Amino acid sequence: MISRCGLSALRISHLSATSLRSAVAHGDSFRPARSSLLLRPRSVWSSAGASPRDLADLEDKVLGALKANAIDPVLNKDVVSLGWVRGVVFPHSTEQEQPVRVSVRLPTMLHPSIGDVQDQIQGIVQQEIHSFAKEKGWEVGANSDSIGVDVSAVPSKPVPLAQTAAEHAEIIKKLGPGLANVGQFLAVYSCKGGVGKSTVATNLAYELSRLGARVGLLDVDIYGPSLPVLVKPDDPAVRRSAKGSGMVHPIDHRGVKLMSLGYVSPNSGVPGSGPAGGPAVMRGPMAGRVVAQLLKGTDWGELDVLVLDLPPGTGDVQLEVCQSLQLSGAVCVTTPSKLAVADAVKGVEMFAALGVPTLATVQNMSFFDCEGGSRHYPFGKGIIVNEGGTDNSNASALEAVGIDVSSIVQLPISPLTNGANDSGEPLCLERPGDGAAELQAFEGLAKVVSQEMLLVQHGVSRRRSPENGANCGSSDAVVTFDSGAGQKFDVASLHMSVDSSDGESFAVRLFSDAGAWQGKVGGMILRSVDPKTGERMADADAVDEGPKPKAGCGSSSAKGGINSVVIHRHKSDEKKPRLFPAKVEKKGIYGYSVEWADGATIIYSMLSIAKAAGGHVNEDKWSVDEK
Repeated sequence: MISRCGLSALRISHLSATSLRSAVAHGDSFRPARSSLLLRPRSVWSSAGASPRDLADLEDKVLGALKANAIDPVLNKDVVSLGWVRGVVFPHSTEQEQPVRVSVRLPTMLHPSIGDVQDQIQGIVQQEIHSFAKEKGWEVGANSDSIGVDVSAVPSKPVPLAQTAAEHAEIIKKLGPGLANVGQFLAVYSCKGGVGKSTVATNLAYELSRLGARVGLLDVDIYGPSLPVLVKPDDPAVRRSAKGSGMVHPIDHRGVKLMSLGYVSPNSGVPGSGPAGGPAVMRGPMAGRVVAQLLKGTDWGELDVLVLDLPPGTGDVQLEVCQSLQLSGAVCVTTPSKLAVADAVKGVEMFAALGVPTLATVQNMSFFDCEGGSRHYPFGKGIIVNEGGTDNSNASALEAVGIDVSSIVQLPISPLTNGANDSGEPLCLERPGDGAAELQAFEGLAKVVSQEMLLVQHGVSRRRSPENGANCGSSDAVVTFDSGAGQKFDVASLHMSVDSSDGESFAVRLFSDAGAWQGKVGGMILRSVDPKTGERMADADAVDEGPKPKAGCGSSSAKGGINSVVIHRHKSDEKKPRLFPAKVEKKGIYGYSVEWADGATIIYSMLSIAKAAGGHVNEDKWSVDEK
């Protein structure tokens, strides 16, 4: 809290939360600034006779202090090393009150604590300027709060996640111009219909927008589009874009860009299109083409994240999305019933097999509070997390596939949410005064998702690992190599490609702050390791034989038989299957998909590739501590 006592010459400059929400809702550029009370600059900069050399020395001190003390609470790295703060701008004019300006340029506005980061930077800059001014004998207030500092969060132009220029060019070519400036993709799924998935996806999109992110929402449920019912824009017209033939603009409604088959003109010729469209009767291949058109035929512009509301199940549409995009993660929606949870477990396993981590889980319809004050559980108590932990079968089933049940978001059965759906104004937009519990739950979900996606942006994750139960993903590991001069390399930095020099192995590169390591891993060696853990499989001389279903996380230990690779022993006089030429494709933060010449497609985690290349796992993590 800033004191105002005896500071009649001071003023407050700030961007209020109300004006910020208004700016976001109307699609204005997001430039939140944290400012303190301002002294007239003449008292410090002019009257003191601050020279350019003085200001250069002061800037060095400020940047040094930020590097030492301004630590991002999510990434646990200083903002200077992260490249977010590159300079400090001091006032030029001495005639008007002007603050010192610090711009925080973020790679994504998906940050749950950006306000805390701004406050931290502001306090450090104020303290350094105040101390420097006192050393120089300049006229300055009694405390550092008297130094005016504006800290603005400036979003960078979003680009798809990639580690190299060549990889980025390949991703852009695959995505097309409409998705070229979409930073990340998030799927919202359920394996059971009627659990409130579309309600969760819609409110999550608007809550992420309210927190400052640039968000799009695509209704991928082409068989029963829900978005035109849940969100009724004043102008629902879909207009053509000049970016390419057949491309259209999404509907921009209150800061979120929307697209659904239900918004498309019924004259488009696509079954089920239009607000009053009939049943969408189409086979799998046509459904895949419609989904691809909605995705790539829309000019989405600049987005931090595109939220994808998937249809229930694990069919053609889900596979089309996972094969067309590098999903950063997914949100699972279920209800407390054992039947719904059993299907949710299948969904978690399917997405894990496709290299997509489930970042958050929502247990919808968990309870309702009656007018008498009692809480009721019509679908069973499901997962109730107490101080003593959980002991029911639902929790055990989800924990077995790597879900941290302590972070599950529980949503009540709410007439407010239902009424908002019926009105076409999502709850997170309407924000009724008596909806505090529901709004708090959606805010918590949005912060969990934004935190996880910020970590993904920097190549790390706090997701639970099914193998060891730790709150970290396999891509968080640090490895060393016998030929790496003792350097520690982040597994998340790994890059793999087919080695063009021999055509029978893969080139693997990893990076550290001090340099890089490059080596090779033979095709037979990679096929002999567990695609998840990198451990040599029990039958090391066996390789999988014959065509296998595509997009499976091949492993002799894959749980539940989800796209698992069947291992066959070969006699010594039999020829090994032909593995090359092979095709390699990056699968987000998780790893790489290898399409082998014998027809098998296997997704390998970053960790498994690093270990196959000779890496030794180091217990040290990147810099994200467990909390």
